Amino acid sequence: MSEEKKLQIDEGWKSQVDREKASLRSPVEAGADQVAANDEPPADSEKGKRDLPPASLILLISSLASQAMAAMGAIPGDDGKPLPMNLKFARHFIDLIAVVEDKTRNNLTSDEVSFLNGSLHHLRLLFVECSRR
Repeated sequence: MSEEKKLQIDEGWKSQVDREKASLRSPVEAGADQVAANDEPPADSEKGKRDLPPASLILLISSLASQAMAAMGAIPGDDGKPLPMNLKFARHFIDLIAVVEDKTRNNLTSDEVSFLNGSLHHLRLLFVECSRR
């Protein structure tokens, strides 16, 4: 009597890959995925707090800088192609960072000052380069 060979498919590897990918993502990315999937902010079951990084000046500057870079076409869209350039919006976001710099002068840590100055310098150079295109 001959035994038939059976093809065994291990579906468990897919869930293992998903777990590994999730562990490699930053909390912001993981939180954004959950918000997109649930349309509600992710919550920590124990405390009811959002699973996001703590609010900080550096996070605020990073957010504004990302908007400026997107407006200058320096960040690709979902399709991988550069977003259309809108220098008016880019200048607006750079100016917002400059307002933060002005209003917080002499009230920041040395790390915050360095980050703020470096961000503004980088964005202004990129703006000049984009405006020459």
